[in-house]
Amino acid sequence: MDLPPNLWPTFLRLALGSEDPAIDSPETLQRLITLSAAEGLLALMFADPRTPPQVAAGLQKANAVRMLLVERARLQHEAARRFVEIAGAEECLFFKGFDYRYRLYSRSELRTALDIDVYVPPRSLKKVLMSLREAGYPPVRSGHGLMWAPGYFEIGVDVGEVRVEIHRSFGHRVRASVDYEELWADRVEINAGSLRVACPSIAHMPVVHMLNIGKDELASPIGRFVDLWLMLRMHAEAIDQIAAIAKRWRVEASVYSSLQIVMQLFPDIATDDLRAVSESLLRSGKRHFLDRWVIPDRTARLSGHHGRLSQLWRKYWLTDTAVRRGAFAVYSAWLAIAAYAREAMHPSAVDEYRATRLGENNLRRR
Repeated sequence: MDLPPNLWPTFLRLALGSEDPAIDSPETLQRLITLSAAEGLLALMFADPRTPPQVAAGLQKANAVRMLLVERARLQHEAARRFVEIAGAEECLFFKGFDYRYRLYSRSELRTALDIDVYVPPRSLKKVLMSLREAGYPPVRSGHGLMWAPGYFEIGVDVGEVRVEIHRSFGHRVRASVDYEELWADRVEINAGSLRVACPSIAHMPVVHMLNIGKDELASPIGRFVDLWLMLRMHAEAIDQIAAIAKRWRVEASVYSSLQIVMQLFPDIATDDLRAVSESLLRSGKRHFLDRWVIPDRTARLSGHHGRLSQLWRKYWLTDTAVRRGAFAVYSAWLAIAAYAREAMHPSAVDEYRATRLGENNLRRR
């Protein structure tokens, strides 16, 4: 499987301060594993023959970690199979990590994912949730912020050891004009190992992906941009369709910004055609504003935000129209009030959630 040619020099420089680091202590190895896992690159680092020899030699001491990645992929496949059995394949559209495991990567364990994301059309959501509850998989109440809001866009269900996030939408609907009927009508079936599942079309997949990068305010892990690099390389013929969908869905700013970052990180993808398509998305004034004031230099830092103000600034300008920006601000304020009010009424559920998260974090540290 091809990967961006400058992936490891860029990541290692950002993570360890050198493009050719010496993995000469347990502390350095632990830092490498922790940061590469956070950036979605750990499984690739184990598998890529171009991983620097010193790094590959250090990782040989962490073979148990590699086996955990394989086991996680197996558990997620089993959870997806069980979910489809209960909900019905005709009601599910898998996207994000579970989809990418099978369409973009040569082996499923190479694309790590913490959970499984499934879109269920609103007309089927109540039936699917009822079927899951009857099978012993009730919705999991989160103990954190906006997830308590009524009508929040995703609902968590634990299927065995795997969290499945059931989506009503790909984010707050007020932020974009995603045509879910179009997305559903154009879905394609893929082979996910021994399982047949529906996923977005090759034109919709990158737009949904870049919409989610925009939802993360462009602070997504580097692995998300490796996903995008692979999509653009494998489906270069779909680039004009991608631009047309971005305009219809009013996510031009997220798509433009995501394309700028992937070309910034991996210059080999920056063809004249891709540059022309990205420039066609927005007027020159808006492009220059985003380039100067909104889009971060991802060759200079790993994922995450500088601070809350930076996050809110990007969130504001990545929403495509002034009307939507205003509506989103009002809607977000209402959601926050409703969410924290409901959260305050269920302190035992919050305590249970925090204990679970503490256990998960301790497991990751091991």
